Amino acid sequence: MRCLRTLGRFAALAASGSAAVNPHQTQKENVMITTRTRRTVLIGAFLYVSATAFAGGVAAERIRVDRQRAVVLQPHDEAVQQWHQFLTAAEQGKRAAGSGAGDAVQVVW
Repeated sequence: MRCLRTLGRFAALAASGSAAVNPHQTQKENVMITTRTRRTVLIGAFLYVSATAFAGGVAAERIRVDRQRAVVLQPHDEAVQQWHQFLTAAEQGKRAAGSGAGDAVQVVW
């Protein structure tokens, strides 16, 4: 239906001899296209800002959780380090004593 209206306008313009007016767009159609373009740009900008804010929030949350995790795991890391030092000292003491039971200390969990 729109094509027929456009062709009808074009035929009327051709008959009148006016070539300065664009036969494919009326002022109302031009406003609709501008409004549609503006709406598309605004929606795109809104989505961009929303995605950026979401990514920033995720990054801030990860930093906060990592700091809390480091505070919680610090005593555990110290205990593991002390345990390894104890095992190393026990293994070296066994080697120095000259026992032939083996080079490693067996730990029963």
